[in-house]
Amino acid sequence: KKEIALSFNNIGDVFIATQSYDSAAYYLQKAILLNKEISNISGLIDGYLMYSKYWIHQNRFDSALAAQQHALQYAKEINSPPLLIRCYRELANTYRKTGNASAFLASTNSYIALED
Repeated sequence: KKEIALSFNNIGDVFIATQSYDSAAYYLQKAILLNKEISNISGLIDGYLMYSKYWIHQNRFDSALAAQQHALQYAKEINSPPLLIRCYRELANTYRKTGNASAFLASTNSYIALED
């Protein structure tokens, strides 16, 4: 089932690239639900980060940030430095796009501290 969830996530990514957003949302939701069902935390992190990409492509930055925060909470739960770095980087990029300088700096400092 882990591989199926990963496939759903990848299919969602393809639909994002082709701007088929309804189809992307369908597969990304399936990926998240399946990852929840099998308690695949790293899969949930991937799913929420892919969902943030979906929202960013539609200029829905608040929704993207919410998805990234979900991913970050899961990364904290399993205390995975590589996944925490990835989440903080995504947050920093989104905060940069929204012009939120203080949140951008905080997220950037968080991932830099983890890289050291």
